[in-house]
Amino acid sequence: MAITITGTITCDGNPLAGVVVHYEPDSGGPQDSDTTDANGHYSVTGGDPPGTLTPARPRYRFVPPYKHKDSFYVGGEDFTAVALAGLPRAAIGLGINIGM
Repeated sequence: MAITITGTITCDGNPLAGVVVHYEPDSGGPQDSDTTDANGHYSVTGGDPPGTLTPARPRYRFVPPYKHKDSFYVGGEDFTAVALAGLPRAAIGLGINIGM
């Protein structure tokens, strides 16, 4: 059996595109990854819980850094992204390479 998990990732209250969200079941069953769309939404389907859901995007950290799913309840698995210091937010949000 498989589980489908959906959610949204935001930064400063705005949707964040380009975040890779990975689901890995503890059992070693099927894994899945998805990349957030322009609305910050993602959907992953993988093996039965328990398992770990982890977002990743360069130059961001996430709150919480991961979520451990221990049931089939799959609603609203949202994360908040925090842009790392040292880069202008506009450059980070647009994926602009500013020579760093």
